[in-house]
Amino acid sequence: MSAMNFEIMRDFPLFAKNYMAEVKRCPVCGAIQDIESEVCEFCETDELESGYEFDSLACSMDWDEITAEMDEFNRELLFHKLSMKNGYYSGVQFIVDTEHDLMEYDYDNDECHYYFDCCRSVAYRKCAAEVRKINRCMAKLAQRYGFEELVCTSVFSNGEASYAPASNSRARLYSAVA
Repeated sequence: MSAMNFEIMRDFPLFAKNYMAEVKRCPVCGAIQDIESEVCEFCETDELESGYEFDSLACSMDWDEITAEMDEFNRELLFHKLSMKNGYYSGVQFIVDTEHDLMEYDYDNDECHYYFDCCRSVAYRKCAAEVRKINRCMAKLAQRYGFEELVCTSVFSNGEASYAPASNSRARLYSAVA
């Protein structure tokens, strides 16, 4: 049974990045070369084969920088937590964990005062404002680090999913505004 590569969230877009880099591999010694290389640096063979390889260094560097920014951003949040998650098969995505789901569990006025120190109507408005704030932050991070907004175009009966770039990408929309 297959699974979806990325998790789909109710109020948030899917921003993902694939860290597969195009490289050339030497069939003689197995060394990985830059895509512009014509000759192997080690055994000087000129029969390099094109292929793709996971760029762990770029992924690790981006992961550290982005999670540091997200940790700083999460200090301002009350209802959600922004983080990164590996795809099931490949890639990395931004993920938003809902700590207090006002849509799923109907908080009454007393519970809102207890948990959020405000009345029910104010809590719902704060939650909606926080969703918009997270969407803006994700779009800015996506633009800065080369993530792409994707939409799930289909889910097959075995659980596998197909993704395509969003036609009205929020990263492009927010970059035009900012």
